[in-house]
Amino acid sequence: MSDYNWCHGPECHITKTQSRIRGSGTNKVLRTIKIKHNSSYRSHDRYSMFNYFCGNSCLYDFIRLHLQSLSQNKMEKVQLEKQSGQIKSNK
Repeated sequence: MSDYNWCHGPECHITKTQSRIRGSGTNKVLRTIKIKHNSSYRSHDRYSMFNYFCGNSCLYDFIRLHLQSLSQNKMEKVQLEKQSGQIKSNK
């Protein structure tokens, strides 16, 4: 398993910053940020969102893009649990 994750930000690979530019001469390309996995000295930070996102802007871009899908999946799961009797209503 690799010690690195690629940033999951949907726009990370097109943001022009010095750290994302790779190549030389006319062969320059933009690359997504590579993040060292579990690089923190604190054990509770190994599950941190910043093991998957290079910064807040990438994190919030991801949330904006996927929030509706995530909430829809949660609602479908609740509906299925109600139908199967796993969740009981408080009536």
